[in-house]
Amino acid sequence: MLLNTTKERTALVLCDLQPDLLGSLQQRGESLLLSLRIPLEAAHKNDWRVIYSGLKFQPGYEGVSSNHKLYGALRKLNQKLGDKAVHWFMEGFEGSDIISSDPIVSPKEADMIVWRSEHIPHELAALLKKEGITKVYIAGAKASGSVQISCQLLMDNGIEVTAIRECIQDDNDERLTATIDHLLPVYANVISLEEMMQTIGGLETYSSESRDILIHHILSKDENSSDCLLATDCGRRGHGSRYIQLLKEEGVGRHTPRKCGMRISFHNTTVQLQRRLLTFVTSRISAKLRCISRVGSIWMKRTKLSNLQGDLCPRHFA
Repeated sequence: MLLNTTKERTALVLCDLQPDLLGSLQQRGESLLLSLRIPLEAAHKNDWRVIYSGLKFQPGYEGVSSNHKLYGALRKLNQKLGDKAVHWFMEGFEGSDIISSDPIVSPKEADMIVWRSEHIPHELAALLKKEGITKVYIAGAKASGSVQISCQLLMDNGIEVTAIRECIQDDNDERLTATIDHLLPVYANVISLEEMMQTIGGLETYSSESRDILIHHILSKDENSSDCLLATDCGRRGHGSRYIQLLKEEGVGRHTPRKCGMRISFHNTTVQLQRRLLTFVTSRISAKLRCISRVGSIWMKRTKLSNLQGDLCPRHFA
């Protein structure tokens, strides 16, 4: 039997964090840069390679065909107006550099930058192969552009690719949703920030700032959802965290059907509940809590759990 003796080496790849592109994202760009602090923290703590991938053209868009579906219009406009007026992603202009007003997200001395001058990032694939990278976490922009084609190419090169949902953006919401939900899963694993943090070290190992960023994403996503129950654990006796873990193990999550029955075992008592959406956050946002776990008991803010779960919930559970 042949054994795979290849040593696993991980990299975080950040796509096209250039002012010329981030400007088109507007407020989405600010949210993206904030989110990227979390995978960057994970990368630095776990000694991953951090690689920034960018798009850059020669002056006059030399080598770009006017018939190119993505970049041909830049060549045509540049031929009319010149480099001074038309220089998106052009070498020698600040908008093409990988820079950020956020110093945490900007490249560090130990990080690597790889440039391409066409849509398919062959240079990125070559660099990852040279560095012996076997696993990549990918983030950046745009979802339908550099992120998608990078996932596809790296998959073809035998690299395990994981895309971080909240760390990918596009200038069109519908295109972003379609790409992340339907296209990227063809080439890569798609996980949430919370799933990444749980898998890489556990939530408790991240800075309070990173946990606050995660909470911000959870609340902004669920603030208009009437189906969301928020749970927290005071941590005094350990019962609450065990109860929450049991709920998660039984499949209570963002994508479970609300009308599907489930059974949860807790302290040798089996209780049947409807599957509901539960988001797990810290006690910092207790004002928004609906379900509070305290010393193993479940307390509700005026609203009885039985009212939410119907006849399936025993009275003692409220």
